[in-house]
Amino acid sequence: AYLESDAGPSPAPVEPSQPPAPIRPPPDDGTPLRRLARDLEIGRPYSYRGMTVYPLSLRASRSPEILTMDEGFRRGDLIVREKGRAEVPAVRVRNDGQRPVFLMGGEMLVGGRQNRIIRDAVLLGPRSEFIDVAVYCGEKGRWEGLEPAFRSGACLAAPGLRKQAAERAGQDQIWREIDGQMGRADVRSPTESYQQLFEERKVSDEMDRCLRELRGVCARRSVGCVVVAGRGIVGADLFSDPTLFARLWPKICRSYALEGIGWPQVPKGGLRREDEVRYVPPRGGDEVRRFLDGVLDARLHPGYTPGAGQRIEISGPVTGNALLWNDVVVHAH
Repeated sequence: AYLESDAGPSPAPVEPSQPPAPIRPPPDDGTPLRRLARDLEIGRPYSYRGMTVYPLSLRASRSPEILTMDEGFRRGDLIVREKGRAEVPAVRVRNDGQRPVFLMGGEMLVGGRQNRIIRDAVLLGPRSEFIDVAVYCGEKGRWEGLEPAFRSGACLAAPGLRKQAAERAGQDQIWREIDGQMGRADVRSPTESYQQLFEERKVSDEMDRCLRELRGVCARRSVGCVVVAGRGIVGADLFSDPTLFARLWPKICRSYALEGIGWPQVPKGGLRREDEVRYVPPRGGDEVRRFLDGVLDARLHPGYTPGAGQRIEISGPVTGNALLWNDVVVHAH
């Protein structure tokens, strides 16, 4: 830095010999997400206990042949290991296959020195190198194990925990959320493992019943859903690919069912007066449409992802995040 009085006379401006090159737009400004939100059609709602699910569909969709995490493990393409010096908040991940593999935020990994929960959605390109993927501890009482590799826990964390993970909550906050969910379901684990909650018979039976009752949500053109409970919308999952949504729907449905354990059921004879404070009839399709339209008015900010594609942070009328790749929405939540 210097004072203008020290710089001497200003030189004459130099005219450029050619016009400057235009500034390139960012790799993706979120247009696929806005386009998806605009084109979604809201279907007939399905209800279970105190939860109502609105299916979302598209007349025209794209299927980029992305594998789920479970499929990647089954094919032997997906490798997940502890880092050289094992660390709680990160694991090493590689895709040895020819098709991309999608890891959804909130999916469970079992093994290693302790079970983990994937923090953010990550897409692994074909034949990828090892990358570090952010995770949370899902098993507070264990830090041991000779085998450094992981396998799929075949589960997806409840929406409340998924939301905290997307907001980069601290590990202590995640543990409190896990303790609360296990307490509401009256489940105990010697190592305080979140996975135990999903394996508990009474819980898994409840989640299976919910999946049967809501089987109509996942139709041929379905690409997502909006879930309503209590006093409003508790979550939404959006995809551009109906086949990817169909393969992940059992996990997503069980996740919302887990959140609903402890919600009051609506008796066939109607609500008692004392229940009316705890339960409000679900909002209609107009409210769901206003929620989706909020994506059109939201602020979209490029974020970081260690894998392929681009992460978009959503703020404003609605909040959340999305993973975009090749002009499609891999997943938004």
